[in-house]
Amino acid sequence: MKRSIITLVAIFALSFILLSSDCEEENGGVATNYFPHADQTTWVFDEVIEDETITMKLNGTENHATAGEVQVLEMTTGGETFYTYIKATDNGVTMYFDLTTDDRWEILQYPIKVGDTWHWDITYNDENPGNDEEWHAEVLAEENVSVPAGEFTALKITLSSAGYVDETFWFASGTGWVRDYAEGYYDRQLRSFNQPS
Repeated sequence: MKRSIITLVAIFALSFILLSSDCEEENGGVATNYFPHADQTTWVFDEVIEDETITMKLNGTENHATAGEVQVLEMTTGGETFYTYIKATDNGVTMYFDLTTDDRWEILQYPIKVGDTWHWDITYNDENPGNDEEWHAEVLAEENVSVPAGEFTALKITLSSAGYVDETFWFASGTGWVRDYAEGYYDRQLRSFNQPS
């Protein structure tokens, strides 16, 4: 059960993290900000299949055993709060599952553009050895997407791994993650976004 919850939080956080970082794209030096990462930045999503509200919030920092300072990402849904830890750099974004092990997802490599692909491995250091996973991501397109928060021009990214349903995410510059869809499982759509000034 614990692994299922951690995997669910990790998949949800992955979609959030792919929002990326304050980096410059090699496209005429135009800044793209797919991971607004100021402390207290908050995203609220409607999960339309399960009829739930999900709040994601960057709330302070912690010290990771090998990565150093990381941001705390809180996910609150159904009265429960779960935590993952974000390390955003000019080279990409990594999400750590806890503060003591190297269990992580290498989420994104910069710069990002349509056609990019990347891969990362998840190594679980728990009582279930042999559950390691290889993930693949591809930036499929830039397109318009409508969600309760409005209409956004966003990058469409698909994530896949053996044994999991493919997930599709849309990330808009300046806002970050605006939609996350896995057929038959969930459809998370941005309702509101607040970034402190």
